[in-house]
Amino acid sequence: MNITTIVNNFCEKRLIGNPEYFSSFSALLISIIPYVGLTNSKHISNTAYNIYMLLIITGLTSFGYHWTGWYLFKHLDEIPMLLSIWTGILHLSEQYKRNFKLNFIINSYFTFILALNTIPSYQFLF
Repeated sequence: MNITTIVNNFCEKRLIGNPEYFSSFSALLISIIPYVGLTNSKHISNTAYNIYMLLIITGLTSFGYHWTGWYLFKHLDEIPMLLSIWTGILHLSEQYKRNFKLNFIINSYFTFILALNTIPSYQFLF
């Protein structure tokens, strides 16, 4: 498997093949909405800023993935998504109380998910 190997058979690909026009262009909305949030917010926390930036990256790379179906874009699509969720959950856990056990569990879980995502035989889980 290399970076341009076409992976997965879901969404429109089952019906019309590549590119998946609707999924590709709708993925760009994932970039536009956080961009509007970034440009129109006067006061924004570092956490929210990073999540918005990751969502912009996710939208652009999701477009690439649904347009080409490439293995590289699959990871570039999924990893920023996971990182934005991870960042948000860690931020929420800190709002209530900094808890070593909870943060350890959250970080361990997301590390495991990211590692599992790189193993081709487990791609069906994602």
